[in-house]
Amino acid sequence: MKYFYVSVMLLFLFSCNNVSTKQSTTVVTEATDAAVQRPLPKVTPALNTNSNYQIQNLQKAADYPSSFKDTSICKDWKLTEPQIRKILKLSEQIDGPTKHQYDHLPCVYKGVVVQKEHTYNLEINGGGWYRLTSKDGTLMYGSLNHQTKSFFLSQEIDNQ
Repeated sequence: MKYFYVSVMLLFLFSCNNVSTKQSTTVVTEATDAAVQRPLPKVTPALNTNSNYQIQNLQKAADYPSSFKDTSICKDWKLTEPQIRKILKLSEQIDGPTKHQYDHLPCVYKGVVVQKEHTYNLEINGGGWYRLTSKDGTLMYGSLNHQTKSFFLSQEIDNQ
């Protein structure tokens, strides 16, 4: 009986060791920002801002879900295509928790970015961040560097 228990314990130890070597990835989901153990989805290819791309169907809206309810700030916010291209070029990729460090304003520009065989839905938030979504996933970018900060509303809110 003693050998039976020792055998079971050894079997348990070896099986736990094998389980701990399996790879898993923590992914933060957009909807809840909760950490979930699951394999990473296919990676969305990043937009190459050094190659040709088109921005299509660009529209301004004040309908992004936000705790900031004053949509009147959106009225005078304007982005030109050259400004949008500069934002796309100079922004840095961010993750979900980092995105929450930016303001989430109701003001957005929505459009489509097309580059070669890749199509992305573009959503630029007045809080200084944007996301590119394709059939493979979503990439988020923050854009509050000194060359693009003036394109966003966050600095105006901070000064109120």
